Amino acid sequence: MLFSNIITATRRGMSAEPIAATAFLRKVEALSQPQSSSMLDALLASMKPQEMEVQGRVAVIPFKGFTGFNLSPVERALGMVDVAQTASQLGQALADPQIGAVMFDVDSPGGYVVGVTELSRMVSGAKKPIETWGTSIHSAAFHSTGVAQRVWGIESGDYGSIGSMIVVEDISEAAAKAGIKVHVISSGWAKGMLTPGAPVTPEHLAFLQDYINEDAATFKADVKAVRTTVPEEAMQGQFFTGRRAAQLGLLTGIASRQQVIDRLNASL
Repeated sequence: MLFSNIITATRRGMSAEPIAATAFLRKVEALSQPQSSSMLDALLASMKPQEMEVQGRVAVIPFKGFTGFNLSPVERALGMVDVAQTASQLGQALADPQIGAVMFDVDSPGGYVVGVTELSRMVSGAKKPIETWGTSIHSAAFHSTGVAQRVWGIESGDYGSIGSMIVVEDISEAAAKAGIKVHVISSGWAKGMLTPGAPVTPEHLAFLQDYINEDAATFKADVKAVRTTVPEEAMQGQFFTGRRAAQLGLLTGIASRQQVIDRLNASL
């Protein structure tokens, strides 16, 4: 049931780099097979929590993997990052008088959007210096951590994928050819939409497009409020190398992880 829930959650909307999102969902699907139970047990046994570390007076918060919210141990073992846990770690760092600054260490393709806007506002509204460094910062990860005061990357990294998406499969014709007709008995035209085998109507598609447009508009506005020079044409879902992302204003510049930590410590 858990794996089914992860797979079907894509219907709620995602903010993720599509290639990585597809690879992640294939991994989930593979592990959902009965013969994969030993592999899952091994994953759970080897799972290491994404714990905050402190270097000098800088709290380093990891943000690695496909994003989710209030994750189970199994979901964490799949390599997901819990946005709720990240917000808790950030709150702890901001409240600690011994911590002078925060750095996010990011390697994430993005993922599900729940909790992302709230974390983004927490980051952009913080009173302490917050900076982000990462090798890959996409979509929901960029919305969450790309609104820090400075964002650093590496030349060979990839950054961006600003926007939102939802993937809809209309398998009603395939169901009909198999002799299956799906009836959705509901109280309104939108209730029960995307039920497998039921037709996806133009009204459904228009509703979903409005939903995605609203989420994407919030995403872009939050980024533009901090990264003011990023052009609209660079926020259409593309991703860029570190050098190009810096030219477009998505990144502050190119630096190593330790360089960012050392400079933050020197500034305190």
